[in-house]
Amino acid sequence: NRGILVFNDAVDAVLIKPAAKFYGFVTPEFAKRGVRNFIRNLNAPVVLANDLLQLEGGDAAVTVGRFVVNTVFGVAGFVEVAEEWELPYHPADFGQTLNTYGSGPGAYLMLPILGPSTLRDGIGTGVDIFFHPFTYLFDTPTNLAITGGKALVRRESLIEPLDDLRATAIDYYAALRSAYFQDRAVELNKGAPPASPEVDRMFEEFE
Repeated sequence: NRGILVFNDAVDAVLIKPAAKFYGFVTPEFAKRGVRNFIRNLNAPVVLANDLLQLEGGDAAVTVGRFVVNTVFGVAGFVEVAEEWELPYHPADFGQTLNTYGSGPGAYLMLPILGPSTLRDGIGTGVDIFFHPFTYLFDTPTNLAITGGKALVRRESLIEPLDDLRATAIDYYAALRSAYFQDRAVELNKGAPPASPEVDRMFEEFE
């Protein structure tokens, strides 16, 4: 894991971070916010599939409603309108689905380019690719370009947090793992902060 982190840092320093900083420099804040909204709206089929697998009919209805409202009234999703219609966003992915059925996280992994994950969530990421219609609508180069665009937008949003983490951490690898675990714990709880005992239990599983 530490060796892969060194590799990721090298690729990030040479290619990804400079591109993300350039994107952040030339793109106005309202446009960056619109792109983030658009990307989240495009992911609605994946969220819906996992809502259904988790037998969360209410969440599935909200996901469909959000997609329709934001696509029709939010300029294809660039404007977040659904929140005003009391249709709040919630995350859902296959790693979360496996978690709801009792699957533990498995080994902590530092994936090449992709960064922190676990065995469960790494498998989940692969499954979610098959849930997305773009996988079948577009060819491989187009899908890779879309994935690269999403990664660039996400990296731009993490420039300051990761720089601060690196500057203050005694062990950047351990600090990054802890930050990933905390963020993921919130996602597994569908966006709500999990109870402290649950966080402690999950941290022990990660260890």
